[in-house]
Amino acid sequence: MLEGLLALVMFNFGSPEQLYALFVENAAADPSGPGIPDLPVDEMSEEQLQQAMAYSYMAWNMARKQGADDEVLAIAKAYFDEVWTALIDADDEFRARFNSGPLSVPSTDRKPYQLYARGEISEL
Repeated sequence: MLEGLLALVMFNFGSPEQLYALFVENAAADPSGPGIPDLPVDEMSEEQLQQAMAYSYMAWNMARKQGADDEVLAIAKAYFDEVWTALIDADDEFRARFNSGPLSVPSTDRKPYQLYARGEISEL
């Protein structure tokens, strides 16, 4: 179903932002889930940041698997990075889990994320 929606949105609307929003909505479509936090990142609690990070990663992964263009993937990665850095900065437990385990990031190169988590760089 998502494949048909992807084709429809790309044909009719074409906006990378709209397409990314579609992927996010599909990532959060499970009614038993907590839903997407409707707050700016800097106003989210640690729990909301974790939820936003999970949904943004799922949306990026769906977009990648469905062949979305680079602009859509860049929007998805930028939002994930914003949420991820806020969570790393706010939650020492998350930082420790990231440093000790294979938590997923929307990139084949985890190195910048590892350097940021260890405080060796200040931006992704």
